[in-house]
Amino acid sequence: MRLIWLITTAVLFTASSYFSVRLLLQLADDTATGIAYGAVAIALALVQYAALPYGIRGWSQGRHFSASVYFVTWALLTLLSIAASAGALIGDTQQQQHRQHTGSLEYQLLTSQIRQLQLQADSIQATAKTDSENGYRSRALKTLDKLPAIQQQISELRLQLSALPASSNTAASALFERIARQLKADPDQVMTGAYLLVAVLIELALTVSVSALSEGMATASAHMATEQNTPSEATETQRHTTSSPQTTTEPGTLTARLKSLIRPPDGRPVTS
Repeated sequence: MRLIWLITTAVLFTASSYFSVRLLLQLADDTATGIAYGAVAIALALVQYAALPYGIRGWSQGRHFSASVYFVTWALLTLLSIAASAGALIGDTQQQQHRQHTGSLEYQLLTSQIRQLQLQADSIQATAKTDSENGYRSRALKTLDKLPAIQQQISELRLQLSALPASSNTAASALFERIARQLKADPDQVMTGAYLLVAVLIELALTVSVSALSEGMATASAHMATEQNTPSEATETQRHTTSSPQTTTEPGTLTARLKSLIRPPDGRPVTS
């Protein structure tokens, strides 16, 4: 059982630390900052789950103030870890949805039309500028008259592009949309709530694993201490028994001594 708790603790701790590092790496501007953020995330995770066993041990030993400090530290870091895990999951899902959205056929067609119209507008402006520099002002003005219509088309296409619904073919997105339809809620809100629940479950399971592992290690240490003390106590008892021997006197020896002490007046020995 101890091996199971050890494996679950290692897996869940790795997952929690990974999500925290992912979120902080998204905030980093360069590699050095990313490395520093990652190291800080791992250090905070280590402090988070090192504080919990010390808090439990201190509370059981009556040191309530120091135990409360450990518990508060663990609680704050747990909330931070939950937010980091949920934020990393939400960020990954949104990036995946954005890639699928921008990779759709309709999106690609609209962006292609916008690029073509933008090239036409740039060409018209360049031609009008050349005509104006060469003294053909009237021709330049006629050329620029075509520009408003093209710009209007570009604006309409951009509106259509922004109005495209977000599409995602992932199983998670489909599940969120189905739940949102049943609850008549926003799919993004459902996604946020689901990922918060996942993050809470990760931290809760990790807390249980760390507590069970810590309790198992404490029990094993107490058992080993008991086994080490038992032979010592037996040896001490045996030593005390050996150092205080019992004094025995044979009956014949005692009788002979009494006879030698008790003599009649004539000095003859006493016969039994």
